[in-house]
Amino acid sequence: MSELARPHTEVTLAAFATVVVGLEDGLPLAELLLRVGLPAEAWAAAREAWEERVVDDLEAGGTLAEELEAAKTRALLGWERGLAPLDRELRAYLDFERALAAADDAEAFLRAHGLRSSDPLRLLGVWAPRLADPEVQREALAILNELPGDVPPVEASPARLGTIPAASDLPRRRRVG
Repeated sequence: MSELARPHTEVTLAAFATVVVGLEDGLPLAELLLRVGLPAEAWAAAREAWEERVVDDLEAGGTLAEELEAAKTRALLGWERGLAPLDRELRAYLDFERALAAADDAEAFLRAHGLRSSDPLRLLGVWAPRLADPEVQREALAILNELPGDVPPVEASPARLGTIPAASDLPRRRRVG
């Protein structure tokens, strides 16, 4: 384990990622902290320490930022936020992904469609397992060989915290201080 990746406190990468992406998803900080078992007074220091660790690791050519994104994706799957039809229809999802990739300003594109910065990660988490199916892969390739369609109107539901895993259930034991 590199010096940048060594544990420093009881705040795991998974817990940090859960709180960060939960806030991006509009969930209440107090409820997120309760779920990951972190006292409210410890959050500011934990956030600062993790952000500094990620920057230091990036400068050192490390992979912590990628691990953080993966942890955020896993955390997003711990609660629900419907994004119909993007989370249900392959063509809608692929048209959305192509339009997002072509957008000059991704954040403005997401806002224009009523989406949050965490929603593309959520959709990736929804579609990656589905795209492992060879039949779905064939369908995706056929769609991608066509011109992209317009992004359909998105019906985004509020995030629901009820199913977020407890801190003890979160994977990845990396810690920072």
